[in-house]
Amino acid sequence: MENGLNDKESDENAPVKGQAVDVSVLVQWRDAAEESSYEARQLSERDRDYYDNKQLTAAEEKSLKKRGQPPTIFNRIKRKINYLGGLEKRQRAMPKAMPRNPVDEDDASAVTDGLRYVVDDQNYAAIRSMIWKNICIEGAGGIEIAVEMKQYGPCITLKRINWDRMFWDPHSSEADFSDAMYKGIDVWMDEDDALHQYKNTPGIKEILQAAYKSAPKGDTYEDKPKNGVWADRKRRRIRVSQMYFKASGVWYYAEFTHGGLLKGDVSPYLDEDGEPSCAFEFQSAYVDRDNNRYGEARELISPQDAFNKRHSKLLHRTSSRQIRYDPSLGGVDDIEKVRKELSKPDGVVEAAKDGLEIIPQSDQSAAEFQLLSFTGQELDAIGANSALLGEQGGAPSGKAIQLNQTGGMVELGDLFDGLRHLDVRVFRQIWNRIRQFWTEEKWVRVTDDERTIRFVGYNVDPMKQMMMQAQSGGQMPENISVMDRNPGEMDVDIIIEDAPDGITPQVEQFNALVQFKQADPDSIPSDVLIELMPGVKTSVKKRIIEHNEKRMQPDPMQQQLQMAGAEEEIKKLASESFKNQTQGQLNLAKAQQSEADAFANLLVAMNPPEPAREQIPQY
Repeated sequence: MENGLNDKESDENAPVKGQAVDVSVLVQWRDAAEESSYEARQLSERDRDYYDNKQLTAAEEKSLKKRGQPPTIFNRIKRKINYLGGLEKRQRAMPKAMPRNPVDEDDASAVTDGLRYVVDDQNYAAIRSMIWKNICIEGAGGIEIAVEMKQYGPCITLKRINWDRMFWDPHSSEADFSDAMYKGIDVWMDEDDALHQYKNTPGIKEILQAAYKSAPKGDTYEDKPKNGVWADRKRRRIRVSQMYFKASGVWYYAEFTHGGLLKGDVSPYLDEDGEPSCAFEFQSAYVDRDNNRYGEARELISPQDAFNKRHSKLLHRTSSRQIRYDPSLGGVDDIEKVRKELSKPDGVVEAAKDGLEIIPQSDQSAAEFQLLSFTGQELDAIGANSALLGEQGGAPSGKAIQLNQTGGMVELGDLFDGLRHLDVRVFRQIWNRIRQFWTEEKWVRVTDDERTIRFVGYNVDPMKQMMMQAQSGGQMPENISVMDRNPGEMDVDIIIEDAPDGITPQVEQFNALVQFKQADPDSIPSDVLIELMPGVKTSVKKRIIEHNEKRMQPDPMQQQLQMAGAEEEIKKLASESFKNQTQGQLNLAKAQQSEADAFANLLVAMNPPEPAREQIPQY
């Protein structure tokens, strides 16, 4: 084996001995996992059947058919599980990178872009929803974070693992399987495909032939479809187990059948510390004291059975009647004929006086109906209860309904915390794959909006960066960003952005700010309100802000016209001012002249001139 398998494990039960993986130990572990979880898997299969509306046994259906009663099922389980699925879709989260030191602060956003690129490219949202349904119904779900080499380079892949293909260390008791010494999945394939895939394995033909000598217990691991199970010998198909296991604190990976080892070595994937890690991430809803995994549907099985049986019994009781008769009085010749007539809505029974009595069953029917109602109420109160569904009567307003739903979510807090914990682990594994395998130049697109497409470059050659800057006038284009450091050299924390229960709280907060601004227009800038608009894409918000800024800027032509008009107005005002000033001066001069004339007249009046003396002519 390559990569130096350790030789510390020398015990006969050790999976690694010397330089080789001991497949017999792995087969024992695989059989132990199957044997210990057999009953739990049977219950999980039943839980899935109840979700799929298969809630009556063959004997029950035969009994109903015999008495002419249709099998009726009111599937409350499926409705509740589907509602939990809707809650999961409303609380989807995205990864975000936070720098651990100032050096990585500038590149943390590029790490976030890379994480979200992988999440979107692999459609993790849909994978997460399928895992969540397995967690809620069967009790466990899983995902593999691996890398496949493509023509354009390494591609990080996210593959959902169905619960019936998973197996794990039976001694594991943690909901996240963090204490499991091994985790694995089963893959079925045709013999020809196996020969091609493992053609480099020595003795591959003998290994596959030996695999036909064993068969799994039960049908959980049988090949699908379940109807007409694909027989191994008839279809020449084998089951290959893929397992990550821990030996001496190191994670290994192996692919094997009951007939021998197909592949085995140290795990090719590294964690944040550069140590081999397990690429499987499993999560369960609940774990009992025997380490059996079960989901939210388990609690609903018994009330659902009671509801179905109560309803069926009530239907049968209301359509049948009991009689009492005295054979000594006569009047009833054929009891079977009487029974058939009583079963008809318009049946007629002929009997002697006091020879036949129909027993009333109204009290029993009322009791059955009360039990049916009580069982229905219990079903409504479990899991996604009526308060959480927003169906609680008497709620005075939408706000009251929202408060009831918030209270109902408290009961499901642990369940959703497990899902968020799975998100964090998956996102961290993605980042570890980026650090390990994105060693060459790689460009990713970080948005699907054609108007705001951005590209982020990883491991871009500095000379290429200089050429891109030169082509753009000396600086990098706005829609292109390049990480300055190699991803493998960066140290960041991967978190998930908090997602509220829904958009309603954001709307209420936004409406409160709008009302505050209406009361005081200068209190909050308009661009702040635009940034806080709920349910609107960032690109749309940016366009609105740019439009408002452009609208606030005056048009150059209009500004020139306004300036020209202002100049004319100033000239007009100056002319009128000069005219008014001149007229004022003229009026002042006239007033002063009038005052001078008046004063002169007054002086004349006060000092009249002496009468002129008559001149005597001289002769």
